[in-house]
Amino acid sequence: MAAAAADDGASAGAPDAAALHTLDELELVAALDNFRRDFERLVKTIRKAREAEREAAERVAQIRGELDQKRRAKDGAEQERSDLDGAKRQLEEEVATISGDLHR
Repeated sequence: MAAAAADDGASAGAPDAAALHTLDELELVAALDNFRRDFERLVKTIRKAREAEREAAERVAQIRGELDQKRRAKDGAEQERSDLDGAKRQLEEEVATISGDLHR
């Protein structure tokens, strides 16, 4: 009986195996909960990054479209200027011809 009492006293001061197991489970649950929160934040960050990337791609496409439109307008203006220069030269030639005919 004394041995049983001594054994009970020794085990009373030592942590119970079931209590340790429960503590391990609680720590595991807490770690998993932290992991879940971190993972959810990561997913949210990735979604925001993808949205920002999509918006940036749309803006780049819009800017490229505007640049193409401006290039076409510039090319059209250059062509019109070239046409006007040609018409001016033709008129100058006609004026020179008429002036030459008048001086004869």
